[in-house]
Amino acid sequence: MTQSNNTCERMFAFFLNELPEQETEAFKLHLAACPSCRDEWNNLQRVWQTLPFEMDETDIPDSLKERMFEQISRNIQQPLHAEEQEIADEPFESESPPLQKAKPAAPISKRWTYAAAAVVFAMIGAAAGWGINEYGRSHLAASDRLAAPAKVVDQYALKAFDPDMPAASGHCWIKEQGKSKQLVVQVNGLGRNAGDEAYQVWIVKEGTRFNGGTFQVDDKGSGVLTYDLNSQESGFDRIGITLEPDAKGTKPRGKKVLGTS
Repeated sequence: MTQSNNTCERMFAFFLNELPEQETEAFKLHLAACPSCRDEWNNLQRVWQTLPFEMDETDIPDSLKERMFEQISRNIQQPLHAEEQEIADEPFESESPPLQKAKPAAPISKRWTYAAAAVVFAMIGAAAGWGINEYGRSHLAASDRLAAPAKVVDQYALKAFDPDMPAASGHCWIKEQGKSKQLVVQVNGLGRNAGDEAYQVWIVKEGTRFNGGTFQVDDKGSGVLTYDLNSQESGFDRIGITLEPDAKGTKPRGKKVLGTS
């Protein structure tokens, strides 16, 4: 393993403010020079900023930190799921076979992205232990939040479908906590929204289409969406994202830009 890769592995300790002062300063210099680490740092920040929580300034117990790092290490070492089922340009009007999942070896950058989500969700699962107070809408009872840790149970890759946005890409993660599941969507390389335009997520299960929420992207074409999955939507077959004239649609009106592959 190279010196650069050894340094890259300190990303999560840096994110959790666990590095000694001298190593923290050294990693800041590395971060400025390493495009891969900068991308993963930005991914962590985007996902973190979408979470509906407020956090008090309290210390994380050492035992909890150790468990979080162990889980992150396992996630980095495990291969990602890849979706093998192709879907048509107009997939929402007819049924197609469910996605078939394989387990090829993944590039290290994609494993870091998966682990980036894992560390954030590990923090969510530890909420009761270090002072996070929920203020957003939640389907979890208080007892469930205390008893059930959050974990990433699945992930899907999104591929570009619009030739006008060839650089578009994204990932979806399924976060599970107790009996609750949440979809987290992260996208990059999309065109900027004009006026009331919005990107809309569509969840398809057994031929039935569900509205998974809307979002807009920043100046770089990046965006994040979180959506609480109900029992009808869990175990979906595929996901598509369309560019809509506004955020009020109940069915796709615009062109498809991203979808599961």
